[in-house]
This record gives sequence, C-alpha cells and structure tokens, in this order.
Amino acid sequence: MATLGTQVNQVIYFHLERTWGIQREQLPNSPEKLLEGLKMMFGLGSKVVEGGILREVRNSFGITPAVTDLREAIELAKETS
Repeated sequence: MATLGTQVNQVIYFHLERTWGIQREQLPNSPEKLLEGLKMMFGLGSKVVEGGILREVRNSFGITPAVTDLREAIELAKETS
C-alpha cells in the first residue's frame, strides 16, 4: 500500500485493527478481512486500492502479472517467503 502514502496506510491499518481486530502482521493470513475492510472504507474504489496492493505484492515477490487475484498473489508470496 506504499502508493497511498504513509498517513493513508496508517488510517487503513488503524481501521482494520479497530473494526476487524486484525493487525498489520496478520493481513497475509486474513486476505478476506483485508478485502472486506477495504470495501467498507472505499466502496467501489476498493478495487483500485486492491489493484495497487496486488501490483506491489507481484513486484515484491516476482509473481507473474498473469495472477490477477490478490488472494492468490498473497498465497504465492507466502510460499516464496
């Protein structure tokens, strides 16, 4: 979520922890909660944020651009870590 900026990231993490009881470190194990939280915060705009996170995950872990689902990308990233 680096493309959103530090302050926006902090607000998102705060909201996810407050609403879902999930901390930043737990997000890779709970992608559904992440996606639900983004939908609650951004509505239809959550798809744009999700796309940005997907790009970051693919770039950081060398995942092929053919992977278009964030949940799948997170699982592949966990396997390579």
